Amino acid sequence: MEEERRQHLRVSTRIPVIFRGLSLWSLGISSAGLREGTIHNLGVGGVQVSTDALLPVNTRLFLQFNLLGGSGADLAHGRVVEALPHGNRYLLSVVFTEVNEKLLQAIDDFVITSTPNESQKLLL
Repeated sequence: MEEERRQHLRVSTRIPVIFRGLSLWSLGISSAGLREGTIHNLGVGGVQVSTDALLPVNTRLFLQFNLLGGSGADLAHGRVVEALPHGNRYLLSVVFTEVNEKLLQAIDDFVITSTPNESQKLLL
């Protein structure tokens, strides 16, 4: 797990997210395996998601959340690098594997504007 340590600053947040296994999405099965969760922290390198779904490490995901605003969802691909129990839910640490430049810039801006002091930074 040491090689999977975060390389980018993340900030605490609470953003609803919908996700599913990437293999199901690529087969055109858009609603199969659909899960909901909450993004607990966010950075240009990835997210930590609280959910009721325990997914194995290395599961590839398709994530939908709304950071940019408007009616459309922001889309990203990721890979689970850690899954830990957290009360009656699970915390999934997900590294981004594919994100468009517009969303990456929005995440970077969000992190910068959401970091008012050193105690809220989540850089390991």
